[in-house]
Amino acid sequence: MLLSHKKNFVFVHIFKTAGTSVTKVFRPHARWIDRVAHGRGRVKSLIKAGNRLAGLQHNGMRHITGFHKFATARQVRQKMGAEAFDRMFSFAFVRNPFDWVVSVYFHLKRLEDHPHHKMALDLPFPEFLEAMLRTHPKRQSDWILGEDGLPLVRHVGKMENLNQELTTICEKLSIPFEAAPHENASPGRKKDFRDYYDSHSRSLVEMYFQRDLVTFGYAFDQTQTPARPQEEAPMAMKACG
Repeated sequence: MLLSHKKNFVFVHIFKTAGTSVTKVFRPHARWIDRVAHGRGRVKSLIKAGNRLAGLQHNGMRHITGFHKFATARQVRQKMGAEAFDRMFSFAFVRNPFDWVVSVYFHLKRLEDHPHHKMALDLPFPEFLEAMLRTHPKRQSDWILGEDGLPLVRHVGKMENLNQELTTICEKLSIPFEAAPHENASPGRKKDFRDYYDSHSRSLVEMYFQRDLVTFGYAFDQTQTPARPQEEAPMAMKACG
């Protein structure tokens, strides 16, 4: 999560949706504490090590920046205050839920301090999916929608169209941008997420992530990037509570 008073934006970071690449673009324009906490090199390593030793993982960021690294729009809005949040240009990125779950699976295989690391390491994807869904994980829409089911962020970008989305956002915020490769991609996985699914695992995702599929316009057999669900949510539409 990044916040900039100078450029008037809030970036809501959903994990495994190109957040590392997005953060790299907007970090130089964020609050100084965000620039330090989400930076590179020794400081970042020390923060990660401290969080790991304290058993806080990404929640430790809350004690430094005031926000969990993956705080939802609802959480950020509640902490900032509705009026302050609604004045800012808020944005987030999503990806096809079928692809997202596969990416999470391979990411957890590398994340040794995560409670689901061993599960991802030991189980083939279909079995991991069933086990993970029994823990009731968040959906991507949980980061974006308010209690009334309406979007709290003004712009929902598609990871599948990352550079074009970043160009659009940077133009709006008057931030220079040069196209860059997707960082922190999960190694060792096949490019086509559909290769990991059978009919049962596909139906599990369709049922559990139905709201994401409908809200963001995704499907299993999609071969093209879907249109964005909104360009900019009207303020009245975004009002919550």
